[in-house]
Amino acid sequence: MEASRAVLLAAFLSMGLAVASAAPAYAVNLTDAGPNLVVDWGDTVTLDGSASFGTSTSVLPTSQTWRQYTGDTLQVTIDNPNDLVTTFTTDAGSLAGRNLTFFLDATFASGAQHTDHVSVTLRPMRLMAPGEELTQTLITNMDTGTLKLSDRTYTFGDAEKRTMVIDNRAIKLKGPAVITGQVDFIIDRSDVAIENITFRDMVQPSNTLNAEASNSGVITVGRYYNAAPRDNISITGNTFDNTTHNGVALFSPQGSLFRNVVISNNTLIDIGRNVDLAPGQEIVDAELRTAIGGGGTRADGLFIQNNVIRNPTYAGINLGDSLLRNTHVSGNTISNMPASGIQHASQPGRDYAGEVVYIYENEITGANNSPFYLKVANVGGELVWSDSENQIPTPKAAILVWAADNRATKIYDNVIRDGRNGLLICQGGCGVHQDFRNEVIDRFTIAEREIEHTVDVYNNSFISNSGYDIINLSPTTMTAGYNYWGDDNGPYASLATRVQGSVNYLPSYADQER
Repeated sequence: MEASRAVLLAAFLSMGLAVASAAPAYAVNLTDAGPNLVVDWGDTVTLDGSASFGTSTSVLPTSQTWRQYTGDTLQVTIDNPNDLVTTFTTDAGSLAGRNLTFFLDATFASGAQHTDHVSVTLRPMRLMAPGEELTQTLITNMDTGTLKLSDRTYTFGDAEKRTMVIDNRAIKLKGPAVITGQVDFIIDRSDVAIENITFRDMVQPSNTLNAEASNSGVITVGRYYNAAPRDNISITGNTFDNTTHNGVALFSPQGSLFRNVVISNNTLIDIGRNVDLAPGQEIVDAELRTAIGGGGTRADGLFIQNNVIRNPTYAGINLGDSLLRNTHVSGNTISNMPASGIQHASQPGRDYAGEVVYIYENEITGANNSPFYLKVANVGGELVWSDSENQIPTPKAAILVWAADNRATKIYDNVIRDGRNGLLICQGGCGVHQDFRNEVIDRFTIAEREIEHTVDVYNNSFISNSGYDIINLSPTTMTAGYNYWGDDNGPYASLATRVQGSVNYLPSYADQER
């Protein structure tokens, strides 16, 4: 009997576990109207109650209704009030700030009814008049809220050479609009957003505001001589097309630290290629720019995600000598660049304790397509780009990590294809060859001292790269298991041509689907 009881109990527990794994039940019914929102007038706003759960195995509510608090002075029309996830749109003509409240009433299978609410804050908005120009005075005098640009082109002529400094808090510049000519934007305060603007054929001016910043761009976050906090910065949904300098540049002076900087869903094309040369003039290594980059950046919460980068004159994303905590470089599509797709570097002797950089779900195609830095010349009235054979060679890796003490880097779920080397790690600068042309790996030497760093590489696909997939120029062994090496039969037959240095590459995937 006791044995039968044990069998029945085991069967019951097994069934219970199976049910729980299929549809987890909660001890109480939970209605969740989602997090509070801050939106702009004219936005389509999503009300999301999908986090609501009940105690039954049918975890979602059996019915639900969204309703707006009647005390709000502005009433909106909810598109499908009986859907768990629904939307509403505000009237862009009412531009003062508003706080709206919405309730979600849910009924569960047990018959229990519960309610939760969400607050939706509509930021105040200032509309640009159809013929009104974008000026520094307009930005400086802008109250907290959104400056909505007209759907037109704002042109800055050669004589103006303007730098727009955003030095007031809680302001957003929002398109759709096109900005062209000689102007750049410097974000010098916290709580700033730039959204849905096309920056086309940009020639960044060189003046007293940004002359010290060698990594200036169309949008520069921070300045050398101003250590004010720059937290909660959002640069999203913009297009950067044909610039002279970088697309987005980051710089935080010593003593300052960025927090929660988001650069996402932007398109950056032909960065650094808007060059104006006289007939016969050439520039060597002078107009090499990065789509998104920054030297000396110090950040706690940096998110560079879901950007499309194509054809820069140097690298796709280059974070230089930066201190990066909780940094995520993910979901970016980067193609056709003479140097690295993604690079982050450090210096020997600096304390990088606690730093973690996550590089994942990026697709990098055609990295290192030039063996040397580019030069550009005006030949017969046309710009001609070519390799500069008398100059320093470009870093040879789609992902380049210059590691230092206590630096942790997680590289996973990336596709790296059709370039030269896939991933190269060295440490603390790695040393520079005196005669780099005679070395197997140009520019770098293997460090003599083992350092404390962790670079983990897993679940990536290395496909059709002409050199090595991974090069480790550090004496510290790199963990690089569970990757696909470009052959359905696995890497075993020709692994020596795929990795170099101390790399723990097993186990490996036999195909790209995983």
